[in-house]
Amino acid sequence: MSNLDRKLAASIHKEFKSRPHSQYIASEFALYHIASLLSTHKIQSVLEIGAGIGTITRLLLVHPKRPPRVLSTENNPVCFSELRKNLSDLDKEGWTVVGGHDDIDLTKTFDLVIFDGDIKFDRLSPLFKDGVWCFVEGSRLGTRNDFANSLRQNGLNIEFKNYLPGGRKFYFRKIDKLFGLPIPWLKKIKGCHIGKCSPL
Repeated sequence: MSNLDRKLAASIHKEFKSRPHSQYIASEFALYHIASLLSTHKIQSVLEIGAGIGTITRLLLVHPKRPPRVLSTENNPVCFSELRKNLSDLDKEGWTVVGGHDDIDLTKTFDLVIFDGDIKFDRLSPLFKDGVWCFVEGSRLGTRNDFANSLRQNGLNIEFKNYLPGGRKFYFRKIDKLFGLPIPWLKKIKGCHIGKCSPL
């Protein structure tokens, strides 16, 4: 794992966490693992489902091994507007953003599909073939299960590897009224899941 990828993930996360509507941006941990995928595999085309305000998109477009073709979807009007603003300084060559699943050209192929939003597997199933990498930000257990079931109907399999950050953090969320002491709240830091489509 590259130190350059780690620094790039940290800088992008720091940049975006202070921007408007940043409450659901990808974690620094997830950004690092996407950067590592780009560094270690020949990724020529990426489908990003749910671009949000552009955190992952920026990583894809500034990475030293930037994929020549990136297609992002975002159907929330506020996020769509912020996405455009947040990437206004970048070279957009090879990048396309569309409103939703119905705007995706199913004749295209993708080496990597990033799930950070809802997905219509019945509509997009032609895109998934042997060798396609899949990245799921956070847990999204329902999404992963639905996706695995959809793949099986098309003769494919996927086994996601769960990558979790090392450890958990305590946050003092509120004060106990009786004793006036902070109550520690244990929060599990979300990780990511990565898998590759293969024949059954």
